[in-house]
Amino acid sequence: KYLHTHRNVIVLRTFSKAFAFAGMRIGFLVTSAELREELMKTKLPFAVNRFSMLAAQEVLKHQDLVREHIQTIVAERERVFNALREMDHVEAHPSQTNFLIFRTQYPAQVIFNELLARGVLVRDVSSYPMLERMLRVTIGSSEENNRFLEALKSALSYLKT
Repeated sequence: KYLHTHRNVIVLRTFSKAFAFAGMRIGFLVTSAELREELMKTKLPFAVNRFSMLAAQEVLKHQDLVREHIQTIVAERERVFNALREMDHVEAHPSQTNFLIFRTQYPAQVIFNELLARGVLVRDVSSYPMLERMLRVTIGSSEENNRFLEALKSALSYLKT
């Protein structure tokens, strides 16, 4: 919408989240021809490897699958968020991304280790500003999310005793 009425707008997107291409380190931008020309002057000659470019081109040919994947992530994120909110002593924060952050009454490293011992890997983000005791869980498949939720329940139950 703004691209047609404002010449100084740039929209950036990453393939990391919606396209599930985090390891590819690729994204794209949409802007006016004038701004694109200026931006191309600063582009590195080999900023993205050939494999990543080909993979991205293939993904863009299948927008229906991408939309389906996004719908699955959104539904699973909502389900996991609600499940976390129902757990005692768990504080989860709403998200528009493919991950949720949450905290418990225990230090993040303790929960991290308990989940790891149960075969679930989350990210300890408690060292980031204002994220004391926080952990980050990436939204996966329904099965992966169930495994995470069960592992967290088990860990909290174990720590409670």
